[in-house]
Amino acid sequence: MKPVLASTTAVVLAAVAGYSALRWARQVHLPAHMQGHTVVYDPHLLSPEIADELHVLMKQLRDFPTNAADLNFYKTAHEHIGEAVPMVNGSCSHPYLVPNPARTHCILPGRIDVARGYVVSGGVEGLKEPHPMLVSRVQSFGRYHFNISEFGVVERLFSDPRFQSLAKAVCPPDSQELDAFQFNFITNLPGQTVASHIDAPYFFGADRFHVPQWLLAVMVFSGLWTDRFVHQVQVVAYIHRWEDPTGARRGQFVYYNDSTGVPHEIPPAALSGSSVDGSKVIHAATVYMPDATLPLLDKSKVNLLRYVGGEATELEGSRDTNTHAPTQPARAAETWELSANGAPVRTYNTSDLRFSVVYRARCFRDGAQRAAFAAQRREGGPAGSGDMLPLETILGTLKEDLVRRGRAGGRPRAALDALPPLDLAMLLMDEYTRYPLSHTAAVPFNYCALKLKLPPALGSLLDWVC
Repeated sequence: MKPVLASTTAVVLAAVAGYSALRWARQVHLPAHMQGHTVVYDPHLLSPEIADELHVLMKQLRDFPTNAADLNFYKTAHEHIGEAVPMVNGSCSHPYLVPNPARTHCILPGRIDVARGYVVSGGVEGLKEPHPMLVSRVQSFGRYHFNISEFGVVERLFSDPRFQSLAKAVCPPDSQELDAFQFNFITNLPGQTVASHIDAPYFFGADRFHVPQWLLAVMVFSGLWTDRFVHQVQVVAYIHRWEDPTGARRGQFVYYNDSTGVPHEIPPAALSGSSVDGSKVIHAATVYMPDATLPLLDKSKVNLLRYVGGEATELEGSRDTNTHAPTQPARAAETWELSANGAPVRTYNTSDLRFSVVYRARCFRDGAQRAAFAAQRREGGPAGSGDMLPLETILGTLKEDLVRRGRAGGRPRAALDALPPLDLAMLLMDEYTRYPLSHTAAVPFNYCALKLKLPPALGSLLDWVC
């Protein structure tokens, strides 16, 4: 073969191989049990009166930490799988570790699977940004509540026939007994997003009060505990009052329901809502107000969004990005302060923020199954495990599956037992929890994240690009 023809052939083959690799990478390699599930949308789910009452409740609650601090709202029997290391000078230097609630040790955050996947992929848009900025983008603010009866407006919302119908449309036909167990408020700053994830799953024998959430996600993807899986429904309702006729604010709810890698989109219209079993359907959001400048949020600090009241400085209705004209009648725009370790960082008006309320309920066959789940013993016996699956049993089952799949790198089970816990956690997430890459970005990988893996001298070269 002539040299020119040979070189041309090599280039063509390399291009085809590269294209094929990118196409394969864009596919969502979802197991069958995580595909084809129902998602229901209601553009008029909330009444203006209910939305106003929920806003009042948010102002009464006042303080909203980031979702990295979710363990402040509940206790987990196993905060980590052994990867904890002492904090040094009040900080966690490892890019994936954060302070535990006591701020004595550095542990993997409950949703490290989500944050890690986002840093690698750059999210739905395939952003090419350094680790600190992407971590800031996914640190939305909120509060978790596991006692719904504590708030009258929430109880009224959840008992509304329209709301109940939307929820039951997602539960399996033979599991229409709703067990409402959680609601939380979520607030996105301009420039923030929700990374691809599944919601905290529940199993008979394992839940967020027992083991880390990232491990529960691994359990779902693995398909090894489908006989213990508890179906649930998540209803996300938008309680902001601004309108966005041009779509400039973005922040769409997206979900993946098949293996194509192309997400379905639902607009975050005011007072609308969607219903999905988020514990088995991967979902996310596009960046809210992507052109906004977002301050860096150090993951080792206590980042807080606080309602502080104040006088209006602009209309609460959004302004069209082209005409700057108000899109709804004037309303008082309350002030919210963002702080880090108590020091003010920035203030926002209500009209700047995207508010949503999330409702979750488990789906049971009947009252008897619901009662059986509630009656699980958290403690008991010499090992103190009660009816819950021991952490060692969960990890052991996954290790055996890695060996059986031939995914242990040729290592025997004994070698997996000897792995440092942090390395084991990374291995489990690499194998099981594979979140989608961008289907629109030319390069669906965030090459700026390579700085985490490179020596400082080489990593600094990326600063020119990123």
